Amino acid sequence: ADGTAGEVVGAVTSSALHHELGPVALAVVRRNVDPALQLEVVADDVRVQAMQDVIVPTDAGRSADVPRLPRLGAVRR
Repeated sequence: ADGTAGEVVGAVTSSALHHELGPVALAVVRRNVDPALQLEVVADDVRVQAMQDVIVPTDAGRSADVPRLPRLGAVRR
């Protein structure tokens, strides 16, 4: 996540050929990866440089106030 060469920071989940942009892909990338960091996708010994376009902000979900629900069968103390 700090830009170390060869570090795996995510996985491509789908890809397609866009009529204007060319090859595009969706990937799940760790939250702590700098959005400005240029990535490299490796598939079948082919390396392709990739840029990030953040869809979900890195801080999304961190501030959510999710109530803790009791577990089924849990003993109350």
